[in-house]
Amino acid sequence: MKNKQLGLAFLILVLIVFQLTLASADIGITDPTEPKQNGLPVDPKNEIIANMPITLEKGVIYNVKLTESSKPITIEANKKVQVFEATVTIKENENNYIPTAAPEGVVVPSNREPVKNQKINELTIEEKKDSTEIKFTLKDETEHNIRIEKTKEKIFFESNGITAETKEKIEITSNGITIEKNGNKKEIKLMPDTVKEKVSKIIDEMQKIELALEETMVYKTKGTKQGKLLAFIPVQMQINAEVNAETGEIKKIEKPWWSFLVV
Repeated sequence: MKNKQLGLAFLILVLIVFQLTLASADIGITDPTEPKQNGLPVDPKNEIIANMPITLEKGVIYNVKLTESSKPITIEANKKVQVFEATVTIKENENNYIPTAAPEGVVVPSNREPVKNQKINELTIEEKKDSTEIKFTLKDETEHNIRIEKTKEKIFFESNGITAETKEKIEITSNGITIEKNGNKKEIKLMPDTVKEKVSKIIDEMQKIELALEETMVYKTKGTKQGKLLAFIPVQMQINAEVNAETGEIKKIEKPWWSFLVV
């Protein structure tokens, strides 16, 4: 008789536990051993642990907060843009930001913020139909609004509305922008809008600016200049000029052979 009573009591206890489990599921009780922050799992040190989508979603703007310890964002014409370590948010609309994290399960501290004096700020990445667009501000002696657009063939590098194109690999860190070719890496200190100013006395209308890393880093510019042949016949000359991207010095100027007759 006593054994039957014990068995019945145990059965009732099991049923009570089962009912409580169902009730907790209905009201949304979560396991306190698996804390979450904004819907994402965090570890005991309050660090977000999650994976960014392997393929960036088209039409979504990813806001990246680069820090001094972040690995570079790498941009190559024939490869996907690589974002390694960074605090990343997805802009769903004007006022709604959903935190996510860097790819490949990298642990991203949720409280890490950019330092006040770093060069690169306000960086966003957007995947478009046929390209990837990166925008940010760069602060050195002046402030430049930078836009980099990567396509399958080349990279367009724009500063304050003036665009240069390149086929070289570009890296972005909190401290600036670098260009790399065959293991040779140089920091880009001269922006395309500054290059246009450098050659403004010899080129009236800019047609093309190309950034290349050869023995040195150079901007190859191509444009036209108006003048008067023999002082009275209006002509337009094709001008090519190379600007050292490290010193800003104009290294080479190509003009028509008859340019000495133009004023």
